[in-house]
Amino acid sequence: MVEKQAIMRLNKEFTLLQHSRPDQIRACPSERDTLTWYYVVHSLPENSPYCGGQYFGKLVFPREYPLKPPSIYMITPSGRFEVNTRLCLSMSDYHPESWNPSWRVETILLGLISFMTDETEPLTTGGISSSFQSRRNDALLSFFRNMRHKEFRANFPDLTDPSKYAIGVGFRDDMIRDKDHVLLSDLKLTADDLSGVQTIEELRSVLRHHGVSETLLGMERSDTNKSVSAMKGDSLAWLAIVALVGAWVYTQIKS
Repeated sequence: MVEKQAIMRLNKEFTLLQHSRPDQIRACPSERDTLTWYYVVHSLPENSPYCGGQYFGKLVFPREYPLKPPSIYMITPSGRFEVNTRLCLSMSDYHPESWNPSWRVETILLGLISFMTDETEPLTTGGISSSFQSRRNDALLSFFRNMRHKEFRANFPDLTDPSKYAIGVGFRDDMIRDKDHVLLSDLKLTADDLSGVQTIEELRSVLRHHGVSETLLGMERSDTNKSVSAMKGDSLAWLAIVALVGAWVYTQIKS
């Protein structure tokens, strides 16, 4: 009886989500188990390293839902959370004392987004610390990494559309093509090609193979090139100063 009430509640929430379609959230129950849901959070703030990423995870609800909270997992590497690990959040089963039965799947996932993008980065079980660039790389790679998960492909097929991914920008559900954008759909990659990209170096290799400039990937490589150029420029400037000073000293000695 308890589990039946949980399933009825979750079915109602799924219907509500289908009608409301929140901008940053996708979620649906597993075909095998209504108490297990898969979700994707995306379209995160542009000033965050997660912009352009799509983060796949799952919610595991107890039989007593909505009286008790679910377990929350993230499957896609993000640089903020450990993968396939129960996350300690105020709306997860780590904190049943703070759970509110009126909260829904949408509430839970909006809370997850809020915690994930909190610039103060509060410590928590399952949380990790990474550099901005590392998280940026994870965001750009998330589209490819998710392609390896059959549950992701089966439940969110429109999120695998290569015309929604721009090199160096990442995924956007409402992608509007800019004149400078190179979309994955332009490269005519196969599903195997897409799922085979798991690192930035592998992505660079694919781009080189298709004649696409690596600088489109973003800051990491171009910043390195700029810093090297700057160092060369500084060295030449110092050499010029040393030469001028040396010439002045020589003229003083001669005179």
